[in-house]
Amino acid sequence: MKYRVIKLYPGHGGKIGDIIDNEKKIIYLNCKNWPEYFEEVKEKLFTTEDGVDIYKGDKCWAINKNGLDIPHFDCYNGISYGELIYFSTKEAAEKYIDENKPMYSKKQIKNT
Repeated sequence: MKYRVIKLYPGHGGKIGDIIDNEKKIIYLNCKNWPEYFEEVKEKLFTTEDGVDIYKGDKCWAINKNGLDIPHFDCYNGISYGELIYFSTKEAAEKYIDENKPMYSKKQIKNT
């Protein structure tokens, strides 16, 4: 986890705004236990098709690139499965499908 210094911690020697990577143990201090001095810095996993940044723990919607379904997707681990396009809301995913899903079959096009 990464933390930002929001108040100087006695003996830390850094400055407000510094980022501490608590996992690398550069500083032997569990920042999580001192919320008055440090705040967790969330790292962006990716940006959805509709321009919303997704962070660990956020929920989003995904569609198959062929646009046949809209499953709910939990981005907790930042793992994507298959050929998916991600959206911040179900409405944004549905709008994308409405605007991009083919409307006619090959047979209908051939007969016109």
